[in-house]
Amino acid sequence: MGNKIVKLSELDNSNLEEVNKIFEECFGHMFSGFTKDLDKLSKCFIESFIKDMVYVYLEDGKALGFISASSVGGRAIKINKKLFKETFGKARGSVFCWQIDKIMTKVIVKSENECYIDFLGVCKGARRKGIGQTLLNYIHKDKRYEKYVLEVLSKNPNAKALYEKVGYKAIKHEKNIFMTLSRQGSSYVMEYNSPMGV
Repeated sequence: MGNKIVKLSELDNSNLEEVNKIFEECFGHMFSGFTKDLDKLSKCFIESFIKDMVYVYLEDGKALGFISASSVGGRAIKINKKLFKETFGKARGSVFCWQIDKIMTKVIVKSENECYIDFLGVCKGARRKGIGQTLLNYIHKDKRYEKYVLEVLSKNPNAKALYEKVGYKAIKHEKNIFMTLSRQGSSYVMEYNSPMGV
């Protein structure tokens, strides 16, 4: 079967479950203060993705990694408030949606030639095999964009090293209340300028 990258919208249910597990492994710890049921939380997030803006790396039919990219037209996630409220209760789900909405749905880039990398995740068993780099290179081939922006947590030096290897440079070091409260540290805003341009 080999390797390929497809949109999240093209996957069957078993692959969606694999993407759910990758999200849980890579990002669940960021939300552990909200809930210990990271499987349910991850499912709510996967259902909130705009599925044509998320790309999944498949190897022999198994999802091993994914990347989501957004533009000035909007982010790759639109919080499914109804699902969060049904899953975690009306009051708790509403508060969480309000917090996440402020962070994950705000447009970051300012021009049509810029792309923002929302999420990049690779399952634990497949890390350090070039999958993250392959996904980034796939996104970088989009000729609409000259500049790519992402954020990486200071407590994730392996991810920062990957981005630097691909050509990203840290342009800003910042803190925000969500990361402080969840004990995630600070973040680096990183930029990559495409040699291909528009």
